[in-house]
Amino acid sequence: CHGPGAKGDGPSAGSLKQRPADLTGGHSLMHTDDDYAYWIENGIAGTDMPAFAGKLGGDQIRDVIAYVRSLQQQALLARDAPGAEGCTVTPRSLDEISELAKTPPPAEPPNATETGGGPVDEATRDQIVAVAHEMVACANAGDILRRLALYSDDRLRFAYPQGPTSALEAIAGKPIPVSEVERVALVSVDDVRRLDDGRVGARVIVDNPTNHSHDPNATSTTQQEAARLIFVQNDGRWLVDESHREESQVNATRVPGSTGN
Repeated sequence: CHGPGAKGDGPSAGSLKQRPADLTGGHSLMHTDDDYAYWIENGIAGTDMPAFAGKLGGDQIRDVIAYVRSLQQQALLARDAPGAEGCTVTPRSLDEISELAKTPPPAEPPNATETGGGPVDEATRDQIVAVAHEMVACANAGDILRRLALYSDDRLRFAYPQGPTSALEAIAGKPIPVSEVERVALVSVDDVRRLDDGRVGARVIVDNPTNHSHDPNATSTTQQEAARLIFVQNDGRWLVDESHREESQVNATRVPGSTGN
């Protein structure tokens, strides 16, 4: 069911009511050996995962877990999940956000639903990918003020119309990085195109281990999240100006503390 590489793509996977989990995904490392031992022995209620108690002994179960762990370590090294080392942008300050709030944002809220435009040159695409990569890095680093430095002034005016919130002030003091196994990974940046108003739109997909569900009744077990982002150029830098999460998925690049999209 899980396949020889444990990616959930075995010969029987397509015939099951719920696709087997990709055991090499980032979420899998978050589970303990005891979790795996229990599932192997007892199965998982509501799914096609059978119980192997009586078929596999304790030593054999530990061998299975050790093999899965070896595959997970290989997959972990292959993920594009940067941390603090990739989050080097000069951070915003709380005072700066307070100043921004003194000027009303544009009349229309950002929603990133613009269409049209055409392809961008390779240099522009590389710059957009670099911003998306640093956004992921700053999220993994738990560095909110550096992450906010990757958003435009107007985007922050919508996010914090009254200036810094108490929640922002509480998490701005000291970055709290997520653990390596919980890091979000950048999967792709595609459909990069210049819009009619001169800005650039792109579809960004990330892999978020914490988004995985073991609920057998869940409509989706994917841990990937997608968002449409629109970038505006400011002083030679591309910044996120608008964002729009895809239906049925969470926008991992949403500005913390914002309302709406």
